[in-house]
Amino acid sequence: MPQKLAVIDGYSLMYRAFYALPLLSSEEGVYTNAVYGFMNMMLKLLDDHKPTHLAVAFDMHGPTFRHEDFAEYKATRKPMPDELRPQFALLKKVLGAMRIPVIESPGIEADDILGTMSRMAEKQGLETLLISGDRDILQLINDNSTVMLTKKGISQIESYDKNRLMEEMELVPSQITDLKGLMGDASDNIPGIKGVGEKTALKLLAEYGTVENIIENADRLKGKLRELVQAGADQALMSKKIATIKTDVALAIKLEDCEITPIEQTDAIPVLKELKFGALLKRLAPSQGRAEEEPESGIDIEIITVDNLGDLDGIVQSMAGADPTAVAIAENSIRLSANGKEYVLPLAVDLLGRGFELDDAVKTLRPCFESANPKIMFGAKHWLHRCREYCIDIKNIEADLMIAANLLNQKSDTLINVLNQKEGAPAIASAMLDVYARMKEELSRQKLDVLFHDIEMPLVEVIADIEETGFKVDTGVLREIGNDLDERIAKLTDSIYKSAGGEFNINSPKQLGEVLFERLRLPAVKKTKTGWSTDSEVLEKLAEEHEIVPLIEDYRQLAKLKGTYIDGMLPLVDKQGRIHTKLHQVGTSTGRLSSSDPNLQNIPVRTPEGRLIRKAFVATDDDHVLVDADYSQIELRVLAHMAHDDNMLDAFINGADIHRRTASQVLGVPFDDVTPEMRSSAKAVNFGIVYGISDFGLARQLGIPRRQAGDFIEKYFATFPGVREFMNAQVEFAKKHGYVKTMYERRCYLPTINSGNYTQRSGAARVAMNAPIQGTAADIIKMAMVAVHRRLKYEGLKARLILQVHDELIIDSPRNERELVEKLLVEEMQQVAKLDCPLIAEAASGASWYEAK
Repeated sequence: MPQKLAVIDGYSLMYRAFYALPLLSSEEGVYTNAVYGFMNMMLKLLDDHKPTHLAVAFDMHGPTFRHEDFAEYKATRKPMPDELRPQFALLKKVLGAMRIPVIESPGIEADDILGTMSRMAEKQGLETLLISGDRDILQLINDNSTVMLTKKGISQIESYDKNRLMEEMELVPSQITDLKGLMGDASDNIPGIKGVGEKTALKLLAEYGTVENIIENADRLKGKLRELVQAGADQALMSKKIATIKTDVALAIKLEDCEITPIEQTDAIPVLKELKFGALLKRLAPSQGRAEEEPESGIDIEIITVDNLGDLDGIVQSMAGADPTAVAIAENSIRLSANGKEYVLPLAVDLLGRGFELDDAVKTLRPCFESANPKIMFGAKHWLHRCREYCIDIKNIEADLMIAANLLNQKSDTLINVLNQKEGAPAIASAMLDVYARMKEELSRQKLDVLFHDIEMPLVEVIADIEETGFKVDTGVLREIGNDLDERIAKLTDSIYKSAGGEFNINSPKQLGEVLFERLRLPAVKKTKTGWSTDSEVLEKLAEEHEIVPLIEDYRQLAKLKGTYIDGMLPLVDKQGRIHTKLHQVGTSTGRLSSSDPNLQNIPVRTPEGRLIRKAFVATDDDHVLVDADYSQIELRVLAHMAHDDNMLDAFINGADIHRRTASQVLGVPFDDVTPEMRSSAKAVNFGIVYGISDFGLARQLGIPRRQAGDFIEKYFATFPGVREFMNAQVEFAKKHGYVKTMYERRCYLPTINSGNYTQRSGAARVAMNAPIQGTAADIIKMAMVAVHRRLKYEGLKARLILQVHDELIIDSPRNERELVEKLLVEEMQQVAKLDCPLIAEAASGASWYEAK
């Protein structure tokens, strides 16, 4: 969705609102009619044109630079009505609460602010809407800027582009200043040429184009007109100059400051409640408005309980053309809403209960599910799985409210929470349609519609297919690995007992603490309410204090592997020898997919023992192979792109070893002289920067003094200044808006970014630095999943995408499709996103995950 800036001439619109509406006042006697009218106009603008950025410009009291050329400029203006004057401060209070920038500058008029903002937007590729009741701004029309003039009060607004201006006035935008130069402007006391009106001025401009040309050719004019032009030449030139809007004013604002903030993240609601603007509150925050004005659901819908399958069959047929249909399971019933009616299908929950069997109901609903009309659901993946059990293919799922709510930072755990209703609400499915209508507008307003409709919603089917296909597991290999781990654990146990001087329960933190700190008298690191701490951080610090500590660390690592990935996974293998992990689209702050039952994304790969687990994950049979591809340093490439850092971009564009190059530049040694240790340190910093690493964290990771780690980080930022600037900008953006966002507008909210607690505030700052990078990488891998899934279907291949693990995709492919699948996988992963440096994916294949990796 293209970005769009709207700039409103606040002074002009307030005047029109004041005279268009009867005087309104608050309980305290404060006049509010102009503010109310202005807000209505602004909300209509937001509804109709959906700008992504918004600002309001105001004139300031006092002379302007135009008075230097003509002291009588605007001298005939009537004084501002007493009832209107205080409303400007009130409007600015409301706008401030909504986080909408108010722009004003001494000696500068609102028109000049509009002109400057439009040119700023043009340079950054934003479309611009300029809103005023003053026709002077028609001169600002260009291919990038549209002018919207209030015609009648505040209810009628008409848009002008170059074509409309030519049709209506036979002028190009630049000639508006010439028109003012010739005919003047009584409202601003601009004189023009005495005796020349609009009709004559337009005729002259049609023939000669500009004031200057008209004056130069005055002797060719006839009679009285020639005398008027010759006598008024200086006045015309001065009037044109005064009427010309400046587009290069120095403003203390950036376009990013004008980005619209969601109403729930502003302070607007209490201000609007204070002013008793109930209707406005309802438009801005429907739940707030309903709470005050509509205690009931407000949904006027006919609710029909279906008693038999025969009736249901007829109802389903009548719904075939509905647009759209909402489907939900709620309170032991299936709910359907379409065509202004809600149908309730009671489900039998016990032998004596009245209602349909779920299987029968779902089968009877086949025509509804397979129709082309859009479906609105909650937990669409669940519906796909349920319907596929009966060979029903759901078509055209437009929206999953769980995913939409998650993107909008709303509660998404249950349908009732998403709908903001109580259990027992009568019109669940109809409420889904109502809520989605508002969500759709909000997704668009926050520029999340592309992410939602083009990435997240297509991904639902991809994930459903992955879960259904599953991953083949060789249980024999898994048991062999388990037996080997049992033997190694037993040996470690004996060694630990010998070092401790006796047996104890190694898995008991209490007993282990007593052994380490009381029996062996190791230096205490930290104590908790329940006793000595023996967590991994404590053991790491004690590693060189006693031989028992490394033994315990090894024991814990192997015991976790055995318990989680052998004992935990074997019962999850189905009769076909496959494991079906669950992938979750919601629940992570960065947008990454998560995995459970079992968590296949968390199999350790940094240790030989962890990597061995992958030997048990195999292709379907001997005629199949696993094709595995992952992105090379995707997060660093995303960082280079988003930070626009020339040094980092150059390294990736030229295919340099980024870690070796970083070491060379940061440490000041020739590229060829970089040692493996230097490269390893640089690699730790490169990836650490993505995760907001501190000097303390780097020192701990590399085993170096904190000051040395701090120097390394400082030199890094000096080498890659764009990265530092980007990181700082993210933190500042977060402080202002309460969130950061990815390239694809996904938001990561940071409620503690302005906390008074240093630990909370600094933690949020680290997240602000890394979430845009990690989140963008997550968005890209999701896009790759959708693209690969579609391409496999398009090519008519039997290969199937079976897993995503962070930056890695795995396909189970027939051997005769392997080469094509490897090529296809790399192509789709590399071309799915356009960065300033190339995305690189590398593919390999093998009989097992271990071999393919």
